[in-house]
Amino acid sequence: MTRPTACQFIAEEYAATLREYVASQDESALARAYELGRKAANNINILELAMIHHEALQELSVSFAGEPLPFIVAAQFFTESLSPFEMTLRA
Repeated sequence: MTRPTACQFIAEEYAATLREYVASQDESALARAYELGRKAANNINILELAMIHHEALQELSVSFAGEPLPFIVAAQFFTESLSPFEMTLRA
């Protein structure tokens, strides 16, 4: 049995937290997006995070079947998770 990678752990946590934020728009979920970004910046690259976001959006679109997916809210979450990458690049 193979062990889950850091990318898989981040992907699972990211998808769950994105789903929570889209449903509730609770600021605490947005704060966790930032923390996920910090964790991601230490373990994966920015392209992998973008792919994780894309896959999480695909999962969300299935659960929002028949309803418009709130892309603006999902984009806010993604932007917040990218913030640590931006700070790392500025340093």
